[in-house]
Amino acid sequence: MLDEFTLAIIDMKAAMLSKSNFFEPHIGLATAYSMSKNYVDVRAAYQCVDKFYPEFSAAILTSVSGTLHPRYVEKWLDGLRKARMQEE
Repeated sequence: MLDEFTLAIIDMKAAMLSKSNFFEPHIGLATAYSMSKNYVDVRAAYQCVDKFYPEFSAAILTSVSGTLHPRYVEKWLDGLRKARMQEE
């Protein structure tokens, strides 16, 4: 996902089909759209995140990132902030 945004979009869409009631693929999709500068689709993807998990925020993502490499977390945070994710 760090630099292969087109592949990430394909993977997240596939994950959404197999796990339609999970919000995580929508987070990945919003991030990938944001990082590929597809701002029309990023808003739609993030609206799905908001529907499944309205209280999702940068603070929550940071708190659950656990052992993920900080570079990954920062990339996700950057992309999701561009999608207008809440900070707290």
